[in-house]
Amino acid sequence: MKKGMKSRIDKLQIHKSNIFMITCMDFRFVLDVKKTMTELGYREDYDQYVIAGASLGFVSEDHANWGQAAVEHIQLGLALHHSRQIIFADH
Repeated sequence: MKKGMKSRIDKLQIHKSNIFMITCMDFRFVLDVKKTMTELGYREDYDQYVIAGASLGFVSEDHANWGQAAVEHIQLGLALHHSRQIIFADH
């Protein structure tokens, strides 16, 4: 194993995030989300799932698979990183 590789693996295995965030895919929103999360003290302490419309995409009857995909990603994020809160960020 390469030098430094073990510590990287350890960090990946023990990573916990406080927040699982679901945001809109709109490119104009990306920097605002990052800035806001940093200002709130969550810099590099959140997982982010991006879906068109964020909460609207999550509950869309026109695109029911989007909601199911979001649920599966949330479940995976919670299982891997033990997030304590889920936040939807709409604009």
